[in-house]
Amino acid sequence: MAAMQSQSQSQSLQTAARGLFGDYPGLPGTYDEMFDEAGRPRPPFARVAAILDAMRPDDFARAQALAESALLQQGVTFSVYGDSRGTEKIFPFCLLPRLVSGGDFAKLERGLVQRLRALQMFLDDIYGDQKILGTIPADMVLGAAGYRPLLRGLKPAGGVRIHISGVDLIRDPDGTWRVLEDNLRTPSGVSYVVENRLISKRLFPRVFDAARVHRVDHYPTRLAETLRSVSPTQSTGADGNAVVLTPGPYNSAYFEHSFLARTMGLELVQAPDLFVDGDKVYCRTTRAVLARLSSASTSPRDCSAVGGVASLSNSEIVPSGRRVASCWNAKLAPGSMRKSLRLPPRRHSTAPVRLSIS
Repeated sequence: MAAMQSQSQSQSLQTAARGLFGDYPGLPGTYDEMFDEAGRPRPPFARVAAILDAMRPDDFARAQALAESALLQQGVTFSVYGDSRGTEKIFPFCLLPRLVSGGDFAKLERGLVQRLRALQMFLDDIYGDQKILGTIPADMVLGAAGYRPLLRGLKPAGGVRIHISGVDLIRDPDGTWRVLEDNLRTPSGVSYVVENRLISKRLFPRVFDAARVHRVDHYPTRLAETLRSVSPTQSTGADGNAVVLTPGPYNSAYFEHSFLARTMGLELVQAPDLFVDGDKVYCRTTRAVLARLSSASTSPRDCSAVGGVASLSNSEIVPSGRRVASCWNAKLAPGSMRKSLRLPPRRHSTAPVRLSIS
């Protein structure tokens, strides 16, 4: 028995002494992105492989567990309903980075730009002259579930039909990049990319320094610029707002919706927050509240003092003859709220509206 325990301990010490890739198995018939057929690191990734291989498997497993715990505690999750193990799940995440060399990425970028330009032209045609029908069977396009006949002839703002794309890529056994599918309607998942990168950099700073990876944290800024560039008010100089429309907190991708709204500096709204007048969409949002409260009254931070406007929790009091609460993004509840506040007639405008409270 003592001999068996000693042998087991010796094997454990040998495993711990090995590097992270000590027992790394190659998979026949696949392209390994980090190692060649002889098991040597590919030249662009040699420095990264050396740093990772200096880690012990136990240390890597501990770091993986810490990362998953951090994602769960920070709410970086998506919802899976009907799962007996719980509703909130973290996005599948592996600390081992998937590396793409600079040369491969430059080639991929050129190909993806070309592909999306072709898809844009395809959409322009099927919602326009439909010249491509015949080359492609008409039933394949016009009978597709995603085709919307009512949109034919409609020109989008700025002429842009594809504002965001999510292109799924794989490698075949020869190492050639292939497109698995194009996601053009509601691609999601970029928020997890940004959050995962942040956690990975905290746990493996030397790896990312050695890899000299491209940054991803500027994505929200680029997306906000894209949205504003196609705003119908961009050409006229009129005031306009961009918002993120979400089905609500029970949607499986709600974390992504709230993440994008927060990082882009935009309002997160649901359908009841919007209304349409003519060909314009307006947001039922109040920019400022003038609270006329006597000095004996409770602070405007107390919701009950202002008819239950809970969004005044971050109001700031300006000392003057009257107390003024500057309230951003205060949502007005219908019905009872309008009875407790003397509201002026609803204006179909995004300009600030003053609410008199007595």
